[in-house]
Amino acid sequence: MRTISDRIRHTILFEGIALIIVIPGTSIITGRPPHEIGAMSIIVSIIAMSWNYIYNLGFDKILIKMKKPLMPRPAHMRICHALFFEVGLIGLMVPFFMYWFQMGALQALIFDAGIALFFLIYSYMFNLAYDHRFPVQTRMEELHT
Repeated sequence: MRTISDRIRHTILFEGIALIIVIPGTSIITGRPPHEIGAMSIIVSIIAMSWNYIYNLGFDKILIKMKKPLMPRPAHMRICHALFFEVGLIGLMVPFFMYWFQMGALQALIFDAGIALFFLIYSYMFNLAYDHRFPVQTRMEELHT
């Protein structure tokens, strides 16, 4: 399993790079000023970082419990990982977007679907690159406990 410091590095890098991409892109798409999108993005980022930490810790614990290797992760496992992460995050974000933008549930869901689509692709690509750059150091006894 990854260490706590590695999980924190993963989360900060993931969210930091995402903010660099999302703030200008969302501002252009929505026509809202960058400072408004920036404030919203930081709040969303904090929510997402919390969810990211909890979700990834749980995902790894499930793999260990199932006696599955943590690395390498095949494409189908990476896809499932990204999909389930986004489904959970949508459940957290739709109410937030309804409040922030003063919009209905359907509008917030559509807005979030666009963001989720971006992050689905981004998450897959980021985690693939992260695992390559910072591989997990596994010990055999972790797989058998």
